[in-house]
Amino acid sequence: MLTFSHVICRPSRDEAEAFLHHTAVANTDTAAVDNLVNLEFAHAQSFPHDLLAQIKHLFAMGHGAFPLVGTPMTWPKAS
Repeated sequence: MLTFSHVICRPSRDEAEAFLHHTAVANTDTAAVDNLVNLEFAHAQSFPHDLLAQIKHLFAMGHGAFPLVGTPMTWPKAS
């Protein structure tokens, strides 16, 4: 199994959340996200609007990848 993710890591959780907002909300290229979602879900005509909004937000954050947002202390270091 393969899962892809994107990482936003900052010194504090507040800074990480602020950067996430900056990149995925305040500066989203909505036309690009709309085009991408339309291509990926071209045959899905019955998505509820709230689910479609969530999908668009995930695509704006990192092409639908699982978001890892936090501080260097959020995740244990690999041994």
